[in-house]
Amino acid sequence: MLATNTDRLLDDWAEVGVRTGGAPSGRTPDLERLLVETARHAPEDARLLQCGATWLVTFGQFVARRRLLRLVTDELNPEIQAILGLAIDEAMQRGAPLELRSLRDTWRPLGDPVPLLYAQREQRALWANAEQNASDHSRHWGVYAPPIEFRPDDVRPPGWLVSRHPSYRDRIVRRGDVRASIIESLRFDAPGQRVSSEAEIARLCGANPATAQRALRALELEGVVCFGEAPKGNAFSVRLRPQT
Repeated sequence: MLATNTDRLLDDWAEVGVRTGGAPSGRTPDLERLLVETARHAPEDARLLQCGATWLVTFGQFVARRRLLRLVTDELNPEIQAILGLAIDEAMQRGAPLELRSLRDTWRPLGDPVPLLYAQREQRALWANAEQNASDHSRHWGVYAPPIEFRPDDVRPPGWLVSRHPSYRDRIVRRGDVRASIIESLRFDAPGQRVSSEAEIARLCGANPATAQRALRALELEGVVCFGEAPKGNAFSVRLRPQT
């Protein structure tokens, strides 16, 4: 049987520490991309919203916040942005990092509320049931869903995650700041893990040019990135060092 999008996402959540009942995927997920795709497919399966919110409570500091904001702004429509806002609000209520508030404050609730699940939108009785059982957070966001049930025992500790995926150390030691967004943008979004202009790295990491420039210089001092002449003779090039 072919794996569905939901199956693949649940396997990735198992890979990064959420006990979903499925097998870990065996790959190192792009965490910002995982959150984006989880929000995108949450209307197909409510377990995805629960996984994302549950994970954020323990591991929210691993998220490269500027990069996530850029991906959401570029790729997600207002409905899916509201779903991710709901996940963040539910997570922050249970102890997720307050720095995540800067993300959810960027998005807006839906003007015309709908049930979270596509299946509940097809019948009036199911729609009414979703509205009746909706949490306060979901009412705020205009995406009717019951309160998320958090089970702390379903999440592995941070040390397990870093041991399984050593590259995530780059994220947690920087607590998801602009430097983390630059590293993960180079790792996942830049061909050959290299860019040829400061404007491009600022765009990819979702920061303004001055902030990106300061963060780049800090990463150079940390030995994480290196500068040099770009291919085709361009005056500027920055790339991840191979060990990162």
